[in-house]
Amino acid sequence: MTWQFSLCLSIVCLGFIRAKSIPDFRENEWKKFKVDFHKNHGSEAEGDIQQINQHNERSYVKKIDEYTDMDDDEIANSSYSPMNDEPMYLDWKKTWDWTAKNVVTKVKNQEGCENGDWAFAAIGALEGLLARNGYNLTDLSEQELIDCTEPYGNYGCESGTVKKAFDYIKEKGICTNQSYPYTGTDTNMTACPNKLKGKIVTSLDKMNQDVIPQGSESLMKQYLYQNGPILAIINASQESFMNYKGGIYHNDTCAKVGEHNVLIVGYGETEQGEEYWIVKNSWGEDWGEKGYIRIARGKNTCGIATNATFLTLDKLQTAKPTILPNAQGIQ
Repeated sequence: MTWQFSLCLSIVCLGFIRAKSIPDFRENEWKKFKVDFHKNHGSEAEGDIQQINQHNERSYVKKIDEYTDMDDDEIANSSYSPMNDEPMYLDWKKTWDWTAKNVVTKVKNQEGCENGDWAFAAIGALEGLLARNGYNLTDLSEQELIDCTEPYGNYGCESGTVKKAFDYIKEKGICTNQSYPYTGTDTNMTACPNKLKGKIVTSLDKMNQDVIPQGSESLMKQYLYQNGPILAIINASQESFMNYKGGIYHNDTCAKVGEHNVLIVGYGETEQGEEYWIVKNSWGEDWGEKGYIRIARGKNTCGIATNATFLTLDKLQTAKPTILPNAQGIQ
């Protein structure tokens, strides 16, 4: 009976030790969890930690991480997916406007350069790209693109594309608007080589123009929020568009393929839940809402999502004097 009694006593003691050590261990794990992942709520997730430890005694192993105290819905709506290590495309904010973040210059007016919208959209996107990469917001030259990109396939005020404009900028750089001011015509095309002494950027050899999947306004919203203003080509031939004065623009009948280049600088939502894009045009401040138009979002209105693109930058080469770095950065 002596050995049986000793065995029972050992089991009881072991059980006592285990019963006492689990709460102590759980408490230590709970404290570490709150420190490691900056949590400040109560002890409701302690059971999750215990479950992880119990699970690890079986097959595959789990770990205690920043998602430990979240349920399935919370994880699904978090900014980061632990399943695939990829950012998730989520609605972070109902409204966002880059004009309030010092990355958008004032509204400009293409005036007599009837089909020069491509130059204004390209310059607007480039101004935002540089500002988003820590450089002071600088008014760049549309006139340089109108005058100098004919060898790249553009035709001044007659027609052009932002892609061909960027092909030029990537190789030749760009001047400021002050050093190469806007004239509203393409009669200076032969004078182009004599006006390139004010280069503020000598080349953008690793600037990329990335295409957003056609029609995906949810991705457009995410890319705009993360990367800055977006380029779009919309159908602006409608009289209702040309005569727009204010409000949210709806048009269910216009074609989903456009011809007019614009810059999407933000998005918003009314108190009634109506969603819209904030679009910068190049027809001067007297048009629309001080040069802007709010276009209904979620319907690919007038093709706004058919050919949407955004810029990224891997490398920047600047001339002297250079654009001064913005010490504050973009907040």
